[in-house]
Amino acid sequence: MEKRVAVVTGANRGIGLEVSRQLADDGLCVVMTGRNESEGMTARDSLDTDGRDVRFHQLDVTNDADVTSLAGYLEQAFGRLEASVLNVSLERIRLTMEVNFYGALRVCQGMAALLCKSGAGRVVNVSSGLGQLD
Repeated sequence: MEKRVAVVTGANRGIGLEVSRQLADDGLCVVMTGRNESEGMTARDSLDTDGRDVRFHQLDVTNDADVTSLAGYLEQAFGRLEASVLNVSLERIRLTMEVNFYGALRVCQGMAALLCKSGAGRVVNVSSGLGQLD
């Protein structure tokens, strides 16, 4: 059986790096992505131990050419990708957007006046597994 392939965006640090590590530890081939190639390669190198199958591909998710480049790389290297938003119901996507995007924005807007009163106001948003599409 061929190894499953996962793509992780923002994989050069924080949650993305940890997700990459855990997926690789579970035996998946992980294509780590991030905007900064140098930082991404450093992150990949930090996980490229103990038989982990990790790779890096530069990706700015706001850049259509980068997305096309990644798709071409994945097609050439693997010919497939295991998970797709195309297999998720539109209702599930709407609910996920309502919670993860609009919910977070709603809280930020509701707290804006208080944050402005602080010299160091911050909003930290962490999503649970319930916020996943797959």
